[in-house]
Amino acid sequence: MTLEVYRTDYSSYLSSDFSTQEEAAINAISGLKYVKNPPKSDCILVTTSNTVPQNIDAEVLKRCQLIIHPNSGYDLFSLKFLEEHKFPVLIGNEIRAQAVAQYILSCLFNHLVAPPFNPKWDKKRLWNRDLLGRLSCQIIGYGHIGKILEKTLAPLNMKVRIFDPYATDLAHSEIDYKSNILIMACGLNSENHHLVNGKFLKKFPKNLLFINAARGKLVKESDLTEYLKTNPEAFAYLDVFETEPLEKSELQKLSNVKMSSHIAGCSHQLEQSMLDFEVKVMNDFLFWPDNFREKYKNVILQNRIHKKILI
Repeated sequence: MTLEVYRTDYSSYLSSDFSTQEEAAINAISGLKYVKNPPKSDCILVTTSNTVPQNIDAEVLKRCQLIIHPNSGYDLFSLKFLEEHKFPVLIGNEIRAQAVAQYILSCLFNHLVAPPFNPKWDKKRLWNRDLLGRLSCQIIGYGHIGKILEKTLAPLNMKVRIFDPYATDLAHSEIDYKSNILIMACGLNSENHHLVNGKFLKKFPKNLLFINAARGKLVKESDLTEYLKTNPEAFAYLDVFETEPLEKSELQKLSNVKMSSHIAGCSHQLEQSMLDFEVKVMNDFLFWPDNFREKYKNVILQNRIHKKILI
């Protein structure tokens, strides 16, 4: 039996020839056929963050065997959708985790320890910086990205605290409001929407360094704006926003914030990484079906439902 593979839509950042490459890679797998129109037989669907799962034709969903979502954000999938459909919905955290972690570390090092390059010899030889070993960092989220950040920063003697109420591999999890640095590395769910608000931010030092490359709606943007206005020694690096694309925002008027356009997960290797991931998953689904759900248990969304919350 041949399974049809259908991509529901394309992200704007993908190159013009990506679909051609994807078609060739999938058609090279025995038992799969890449189609450009909604499938008429049993199928695998590939989605993007622009996909509205509830709008996928019901007949297509009846024939769907697997959804591959090669993105790290998955708040487009509702709890109801996941409970109604038994086929696995699999996310691609591993594709972007390294890239997003490197974006966060770039912001951190750029802000705290960027070398004071000077073509002339400085007789004073001053570098007024805080050593990372004397700072503390609070990371919210202990998934792929949170683990990379912890493993990178801990050897630099930085005091790293993790908060993730859903992580079973954490012996201790609480928010350290004395931290100098706050990094968001979690998914968005009904429990943490606007977690970062005015009341939350006031608990931290007035010189807080805040980095968010996770999800914009984790932050109440108006409260963050007010916090940065009131505390000019604080600083924020933001890659995601409550409303995207970002057009007009009070944040753009502030000098103590730097913004990018949801590019933390992008790199020259992104498209090839996506193709490699899709091919790997489809091969495993076709040829090792008995081990598939166990191998991918941590990235199948139905396994990430905790007390009626998608975590």
